Amino acid sequence: MRTDLPEGWAEVPLGSVVQRVIDRRGRTPNATESVESGIPILTSSNVKMGRLVVPPGTTRVSEGFYEQWMGGERCRRGDILITSAAPPGRVAQVPDDGPYGLGRRVLLIQTNPEVVTSDFLVHQLAAEPFQRVLRANVTGTASQGITRSRLLN
Repeated sequence: MRTDLPEGWAEVPLGSVVQRVIDRRGRTPNATESVESGIPILTSSNVKMGRLVVPPGTTRVSEGFYEQWMGGERCRRGDILITSAAPPGRVAQVPDDGPYGLGRRVLLIQTNPEVVTSDFLVHQLAAEPFQRVLRANVTGTASQGITRSRLLN
């Protein structure tokens, strides 16, 4: 049991403080659906430690394709993005209500607000203690990543 936590706090698995995880792992929108001024599809290259970057050249899709791709799921301001690979563990918060589509290697975490705020959790996920545990749980040699189940546990 950890003794360095503030009184009343507890160390718990990530999965116990999230309300929903949106994961499009291993799926990439068909490049032929790409449009010049559509809805951006976020990949691990868009998630920098602490910020979301959507430069020109980011793959964008039509609204119709986005609706089909995301299946009614939405990224909301403050939700947490975390990369599962390339490299794993980079985190940022969604800066606005988007819309944004999720590409492979990017998971979106919506916190349970009765347990923890996304503002607090994103800082914990970016902090070295969590990053150290994450690195200890990655798998693969040529391309390292973390599975959703390992991340949440």
